Amino acid sequence: MKVAIAYNLPANKKSADDLDVLVQVEAVKKSLIELGHSSIPIGISLDLQSFEKKINEVKPDLVFNLVESINGVEMYLHFIPVMLEKLNLPFTGASSEALFTTTNKVFTKRLLNTYDIRTPKWITSKNISDEVNIKTPCIIKPIYEDASVGLDDSSIVYDSSKLQNEFKERVKKYGECFVEEFIDGREFNISILETEDGVKVLPIAEIRFE
Repeated sequence: MKVAIAYNLPANKKSADDLDVLVQVEAVKKSLIELGHSSIPIGISLDLQSFEKKINEVKPDLVFNLVESINGVEMYLHFIPVMLEKLNLPFTGASSEALFTTTNKVFTKRLLNTYDIRTPKWITSKNISDEVNIKTPCIIKPIYEDASVGLDDSSIVYDSSKLQNEFKERVKKYGECFVEEFIDGREFNISILETEDGVKVLPIAEIRFE
């Protein structure tokens, strides 16, 4: 099987997080060789026409999607699945719809609430006022950034009188943000796979900040 490995070209070559994708590419290549498959890495930028041209030249049987951002922008990560779906090419990972939905944290929270799945109370820029109706401590998060991008100790606000100023500063730096009640506790990643026999829950991983 011929497998194209799609990955985001590092936006910041001095950032360990950005360069980590290159380590992932090598790990996937090694595993594919061990399984008897050939692989062709394809770096992704905003020049999506070049990507489509390369895909048409390579004619892979499958695309292994490692794209987590494009030009450092996480909210673009669904672009590649959109193109692969248009080309009717099978690829690993979530669909463009799932990625588009979950990249927007506020939209995801509203969707979860629709199905009576609880999430911490939140407010957006539209309902932040002098009398904010949210408990402190609370945490300010970028709406579109992935994982913990834009989060540090100063993201947590303990004094409601300082919330508006801190919120404005973070919007300037990270774009649209929202405020969420802070939950102090452990953090877990739980991954699930859709299989022919139904949903399979993978081993639970705890995120530890030590």
